[in-house]
Amino acid sequence: DNNIPQGKLGVHDEYLFDRFLNDLNQMPQPFFSTAFTLSSHSPYDQPGERPIDWIELENDFVNSAHYADKCLGDFLENAKKQDWYANTLFIIMSDHSHASYKGFPLQSFDYHHVPLLITGGALAKEFHGTQNDKLTCNVDVTTTLLKQINIPANDFFWSKNMLNPYTEEFAFFELNEGLGWKRPYGEQIINLKAGLPAYSTAPEDKKEILDKEGKAYMQVMLKEFLSF
Repeated sequence: DNNIPQGKLGVHDEYLFDRFLNDLNQMPQPFFSTAFTLSSHSPYDQPGERPIDWIELENDFVNSAHYADKCLGDFLENAKKQDWYANTLFIIMSDHSHASYKGFPLQSFDYHHVPLLITGGALAKEFHGTQNDKLTCNVDVTTTLLKQINIPANDFFWSKNMLNPYTEEFAFFELNEGLGWKRPYGEQIINLKAGLPAYSTAPEDKKEILDKEGKAYMQVMLKEFLSF
């Protein structure tokens, strides 16, 4: 509604979550729903105080993330009071990364590291308080969830089950002029446009493997994309 305070991009998180909670309460169960927040995106015009003042680099972004985190926490506390909470799983993940006050370069896996939190009343007790350190990507959420409820995931070629101990571990990101490919034994950043040597943390006998795997992954992905 027009009386809801908005920023340049749209409705701020606290008002979005109020509406989201109300919408969920109107949905027949079981439901599947998605909320896409925007307050932690530039131009960082979220309401409220900016309590973090000790950071110089990306201070506006860090304060916007503080605001977004509080709004998310308030939403989850209110969700716990609803009768559907016990049967609901929440998947919280960012759609992309962002420069941080730590100054990680764009051509690095540190820069592209995004959060993933799976919580809620439907989370199996065996996963409460646990942390999964397997190499994984955001596309892997689909197969991981489907496998937990015994639904076939064959249609999701690019997705893997992060909870399967036998799943191959790898992570990937693309750049306008190259790519990043990571395995448990090392990572490699390939900058094709600049003609620079690849940055690699892998042992010498693994660098060629990383190079071939990363380029092959991107080649197959782009071939599929161009076929549509």
